[in-house]
Amino acid sequence: MASTSHAQTLETTFAVPAGSLENVLLGLSQQSGQAISADPQLLEDLRSPAIQGSFSLEQAVGRALSGSGLELRSNASGITIVRHVAQTPRQADPRLDAVVVTGNRGSELRTVASSPSPIDVITSEKLRESGATSMRDALKRLIPSLNVQHAASNSHESVSRPATLRGLSPSHTLVLVNGKRRHASAMINASRESTLANSVDLDLIPLSAIERVEVLRDGASAQYGSDAIAGVINIVLKQQDHGGQAISKVGQRASGDGQQLYQSLNSGFSLPADGVFNLSLDARSNQSASIAERASGAFYGIDGVNSDPRDETVGRHVFGGGLPKIKQVNVAYNAELPIDDDLTFYSFSTISQRDGWIGANFRRPNATSNGSSNSANNVIELRPDGFTPYYRAKQLDYQLAAGFKGGSEEGWQWDASSTYSRDKLRHEQESLNVSLGPDSPTRFHLYDSRFDQWSNNLDFNRAFDVGLAKPLQFAYGFEHRYEHYRTEAGDPAGWAVGNYQIRGVPGVAGVQAATTVSDQQTADIDRDSFAGYLDLGLNPTEQLYIGLAARYESYRDDAGDSFSGKLSSRYEFAPQLAVRATLSNGFRAPSLSQTAHQQSSSANYTINAQTVLVTSSNIAVDSGLARALGAEGLKPEKSTNFSIGLVWQPTPATNLSIDAYQIRIRDRLVLTGFIRDSGNGSYESLLANYGYAPNTWVRFATNGLDTTTSGLDLVFDHSRNLGSAGDLKLGLALNLNTTRIDDVKESPAALVGSGNVLLDRTARSYFTSVYPKNKLILSADYNLGAFSLRAALTRYGKHTDVSSESHYYDVEYPAQWITDLELGWRFNEQLSVALGAQNLFDIDPPSKGYDLTSNPAGFPSTGSNPAYDPYGAYYYGSLTYNF
Repeated sequence: MASTSHAQTLETTFAVPAGSLENVLLGLSQQSGQAISADPQLLEDLRSPAIQGSFSLEQAVGRALSGSGLELRSNASGITIVRHVAQTPRQADPRLDAVVVTGNRGSELRTVASSPSPIDVITSEKLRESGATSMRDALKRLIPSLNVQHAASNSHESVSRPATLRGLSPSHTLVLVNGKRRHASAMINASRESTLANSVDLDLIPLSAIERVEVLRDGASAQYGSDAIAGVINIVLKQQDHGGQAISKVGQRASGDGQQLYQSLNSGFSLPADGVFNLSLDARSNQSASIAERASGAFYGIDGVNSDPRDETVGRHVFGGGLPKIKQVNVAYNAELPIDDDLTFYSFSTISQRDGWIGANFRRPNATSNGSSNSANNVIELRPDGFTPYYRAKQLDYQLAAGFKGGSEEGWQWDASSTYSRDKLRHEQESLNVSLGPDSPTRFHLYDSRFDQWSNNLDFNRAFDVGLAKPLQFAYGFEHRYEHYRTEAGDPAGWAVGNYQIRGVPGVAGVQAATTVSDQQTADIDRDSFAGYLDLGLNPTEQLYIGLAARYESYRDDAGDSFSGKLSSRYEFAPQLAVRATLSNGFRAPSLSQTAHQQSSSANYTINAQTVLVTSSNIAVDSGLARALGAEGLKPEKSTNFSIGLVWQPTPATNLSIDAYQIRIRDRLVLTGFIRDSGNGSYESLLANYGYAPNTWVRFATNGLDTTTSGLDLVFDHSRNLGSAGDLKLGLALNLNTTRIDDVKESPAALVGSGNVLLDRTARSYFTSVYPKNKLILSADYNLGAFSLRAALTRYGKHTDVSSESHYYDVEYPAQWITDLELGWRFNEQLSVALGAQNLFDIDPPSKGYDLTSNPAGFPSTGSNPAYDPYGAYYYGSLTYNF
């Protein structure tokens, strides 16, 4: 038998009863913490003796395989492979039903099929084969209930796009790394359904570091705490201590822009006492991409009277919005060091640095030529040929976790850990403050934002023999978490109001196409929370499993105390057929940014035939003006989650699961529409009373809605060995999802008196129509010797982008099929190449339903905010080297 990694030679005390070879290998995988890969058809009808005692994984698997005609090997990623003696490693790729840890705190092993809650396991191979260079985009292509909207904004919302699960807000999904809570980003999404929340940025974890991603599609607040309303994403890092993998990938859009270069490296190293140190690095450089049209009208000629010959030759593709330019480096390590037989030290960390640039609307050299109030937006002395404002985000992010874990002779397993994280951003803008005239800076520091999180956990679990069909699984633990959010003001020139005019029209005040934080708008807020949980799992009979979980959490701020519970069950009619159901309540505490983040932007508007400077501001919910407008302290969102499903495995190579769910959320956090003067003067009086400039429009976060989300997940896969014709795996994954608004909170009297409403039609649409109500993924993986093919056909259901102006500007996206394809060739066990296409047939979004004959900004004529990538086909090639 070939030699494998030190992780496989480290001795572990095994206690796996005799049974089918598949179940014994699952037990060895669970108790050793090492992944095992095998084709289920190889294991069919094979038995294994009990494995009792202290062995290395290599020795234990060898005993289990004795007399079976199978052997053990390790592939280039360090994964243990069970195969026929004459079989090649490529043919052994089908994985033994994966052991999962998410949603399971006890010591009993659970697989995707035996889990009482629906869960997806995405392996590192699947992430790589998706063709994506970021985890967010890879998961979007592989999981139908996960969506990523392409932001229509031309600011930081394009640089960092959050992912949503089951049609809920990004902040309703809890993200873990190696089972430890991941921190949120300091990048605040001030529009759409994110409602000022700072959600987790999945793109800051290197793909090369990931062994697998477990996506729990079920409420889990009782197990993991706040945020786990839609589900949990647990990212499990690689642990192999030898060998590695290097990947180089390059691609571009069919339109010729959007070039991407991606490099990754992963390598494992052994430490003393059979320890492990695994190191990963990803680097990527993405150029911008756009679907802008040619801008119409004069650039240099003034008022249509004085023509200019330069207008005949000037470049007219000037709209700066689209895919941002990105330069990013992600690094991660994962380490374990045994101290003795009952004590192990472990640590992992990620660190990322990202620079992102995204443009906005072009400012023409002939400022005010069209007579509109907001066209006084250029200073000819500074930008004689006009300019495109560019936003830049400079981000530094890291997470560091360390802890000890061990066991006792009585059977207790324990884990004590501490995790510290920080995300820091510097927001800049290349632009002008036209109201300052030729004295305006051309580069502005807008503001800094930072989020810190420190989590401390102590967890225990043990199995007790209480006379039931299986031992009682008992777990409990405690958590302390500290969070701190702060912003620092930028350059005063960014919000200064000067008196410079262009042909009698006041120059636009404030830095253009950007949001700023002034000295009066900074935030500095922190809080502690404490939690304790209890988790029980019991089998009254061999067929019936019942799980009970409870968690109490106390926040030292207005979020207060919360209690969550969960009941889960699974009944097995036969080894191949089972039903499962869960019932739980959950919560999500308001984020610190939702409570305290403030920012502003400025523009000129024509009001009553006069040019007026309007400032649009997000204000803190506890500010004097917000309270005067009827704002109340934010309460936690409370949820009730029910799911019921069926799992069927008619053959070892065929799997089917169907899960229906309903999630009711009370007191959902939303952003109000912008509140403005309606002509009766009462709102302007409030502005004056609280020191705000006239014509300031404000909005704030509030518990404004009750909603119900209902849906269904269906997952099917079938593998078949075609003999000399190769291997084929077919997959079908479907998500049906709809959200209805059950109740809208009444607008406070102060708002009604000023002629405003709490939530406008756009704010409501973020919860009901911006995501597809159905998404279907059909996939096929085919391998024949050195050749491989992966094809995926994704259908995005109908959805709507609702305009803040009127129905006329709404964009309807009909159902659309998108095809992805990758062809691969393996020269040997070390070297392989692949060619692929995303959106193979270059499908574009539909045209906007309104007239764009006059298009002075050069906006895209097609919708720019669908659930799928609106930038057309992307073609790529990759080279992979295993060592």
